[in-house]
Amino acid sequence: MSSSLKATIGLTSLSQPTLNVPMIPSVSPNGARVVYRLGLTASTFDIFSSPVDGSAGMLRHSSPAAGGSAGLSIWAHDSSRVFYRSDQDVAGQFEIYSADPAGGPNIKISGTVVAGGGATTTMSTK
Repeated sequence: MSSSLKATIGLTSLSQPTLNVPMIPSVSPNGARVVYRLGLTASTFDIFSSPVDGSAGMLRHSSPAAGGSAGLSIWAHDSSRVFYRSDQDVAGQFEIYSADPAGGPNIKISGTVVAGGGATTTMSTK
């Protein structure tokens, strides 16, 4: 195999997204659950959580619009909610949502976004 062919194969494999691999895990402050982002297609990612002890299956928290995706998530300080950025209502229009890590309906907390607008995610340790 030529070195140019090896380089092409390596570049191709690195440029393809890995699906069904949990990414960006974050353990809840109380240590009971872990929330993570999971690639379902090449461009669609959702937010899931699971008990850290593996005692139950994973829960899906986000439901992006067709062609949409969920971004980073962060825990509430008391582990009661997971907050995440997603374009659940309109593809490409990102808003902030809150989910109960034990299940239940999500709450859109960013309010109504103007056409062409959207929410950005800023992480803070304070």
